[in-house]
Amino acid sequence: TTLAEIVPKIWIESDSPKLQELRKKIFDLHGRTIRKAKCDDFLDALMGYLISPKTTQNGWEISCADFDAKLTEVSNHYRRGTVIFPMKNITPTADQISLQTEKLFIKKLHEIEHLDVISEAIQDYLSASNAVWEELKNYDVSPTSYQSYESNLKSHQRTRHRLAKRTLAGAEPIAASQNFYDILTSEPAQPFPCFEQTPYGFRNGVFHMLADTDADDFQWKLW
Repeated sequence: TTLAEIVPKIWIESDSPKLQELRKKIFDLHGRTIRKAKCDDFLDALMGYLISPKTTQNGWEISCADFDAKLTEVSNHYRRGTVIFPMKNITPTADQISLQTEKLFIKKLHEIEHLDVISEAIQDYLSASNAVWEELKNYDVSPTSYQSYESNLKSHQRTRHRLAKRTLAGAEPIAASQNFYDILTSEPAQPFPCFEQTPYGFRNGVFHMLADTDADDFQWKLW
């Protein structure tokens, strides 16, 4: 094959759109149902898929069916009225863990000597706090939804706490309190309004947020 045969087959796109124009074009085409506040996250998720090692490890070839499946998955996560809960799981750093150790919700876990759950409790607390203050505001959620969810969890915990205290029946209070904690935090999570599959970590994080702000009414100890 001579160079003269190859050159006519080369096409140079000299008027391709600038990056921001291209992002807007993609969003206008595929992101009409996506919340405006989440357009960057939506586009970044698609770009991440296109250049991920999993996609490119055997040659950069993506079928239309695969792309459509990913587009549907990402769209479901960021569309208006989405049913996928918008919580990012935050893995706490050593510094973050250190900052949380003096918080009231951690002290209440020390009261029942349930040290094994402290790391997970801090992760759930940070993830739920981020969801409440940073993520949920970008979705079509009533301003009173969180207050109602929090109030319902508080009532549920109080009822289960009274029941656990009545059935203590001479059992060792530390172990009984640990059991109460484990049972309550492993129950199916109450659904948050407008979303399905509310994560356990969010519900448990809200428990810890309540424990942190309610010095007397929210307790794990059964004595």
